[in-house]
Amino acid sequence: MKVLFFDSSTEILIVGLTWQDGHESRMTWRSEKTGLNHAQKILRGIEEIFEETQTEPTELNALACTLGPGSFTGLRIGLCTAKGLAEGWNLPIVGVSALEAMAKTAFLNTPREQATWLPVIDARKGRFYTQEFVSRGAALEAPRPPLDLTPEDFLIRWQDRPAHFCGYQAALLAEKLKGNWPTVWSVQQGSGWEAALGQLALEALETPP
Repeated sequence: MKVLFFDSSTEILIVGLTWQDGHESRMTWRSEKTGLNHAQKILRGIEEIFEETQTEPTELNALACTLGPGSFTGLRIGLCTAKGLAEGWNLPIVGVSALEAMAKTAFLNTPREQATWLPVIDARKGRFYTQEFVSRGAALEAPRPPLDLTPEDFLIRWQDRPAHFCGYQAALLAEKLKGNWPTVWSVQQGSGWEAALGQLALEALETPP
């Protein structure tokens, strides 16, 4: 099973390939801060992945792309690219969440049996996208859909609750709330969410519709 995946929801463009090798999952990827100039980079990234892994489009089982929230322009480029390639290669498309990948990355790096994880993406104009994820043992669950909030909204919702902020732009939110940051909150410095994104792509393909 091979899945080509990409994330264009932020200014960091991710293009990767994940596949099953026996009982093991393997993957490779490219990530680049393009400043939302994804249209100029995404197809080249796919070509590089194919060259590196000596993969042909006929070997793919599906395409996976992020569905949002995130940059409208970036998401549109990713979805249009996925649709065009899927039609040309006769492949299904599965949707994945960058917020979930960010939360999963943070959770795996610093596992806690019971905790609230809040990945953050800058929505511009003083707002942020987030989604609440709750860890229970080894599982990570999302009890609610993604949200589009002001910094003050975070205080209203989670001020008295321990929360771990993570993802690409959690530090930016912390800067916006400087002086009002609750002591029960923590920030996990952003790290790449590529591996978690590839794993979610495989899981989405394996999950019955």
